[in-house]
Amino acid sequence: MEIRSRHSVAAIPASTELQVIVRTNPDHDVVVPREAGQVLYRESTGLFAVGVWQGERGDLPINDYPVHEFCHLHSGSVTLIASDGSEQSFTAGDSFVIPMGFCGLWRTNSTARKTFTCYGSEEGLTALLGPQPVP
Repeated sequence: MEIRSRHSVAAIPASTELQVIVRTNPDHDVVVPREAGQVLYRESTGLFAVGVWQGERGDLPINDYPVHEFCHLHSGSVTLIASDGSEQSFTAGDSFVIPMGFCGLWRTNSTARKTFTCYGSEEGLTALLGPQPVP
């Protein structure tokens, strides 16, 4: 990943190689999917980031999502289940936003790949994506 000036263009190639993501699962009743991702751009203030994510079938509990995230699903199918029980499903070609503070469940119904854009506090992006690399 590169940190670019505000005047540089960041390409997001379809063939982006992804790094394996390892999550711990405190709730052993939930199957955590195997995931991979790559942050391709992170703005120098740490408030805005863009990347690619891919995950296999399984569930990711979400408690107080730390950023606003725009997602564009390139393949697969996912369902977001809010803490009030309401559900929204998305398939390849769909775009959607997960608002900061969302609580519920991300269910990957079939192996899915998305491009994501996150905006929030530096602390929120660090919690979700890891620390900002040093230029």
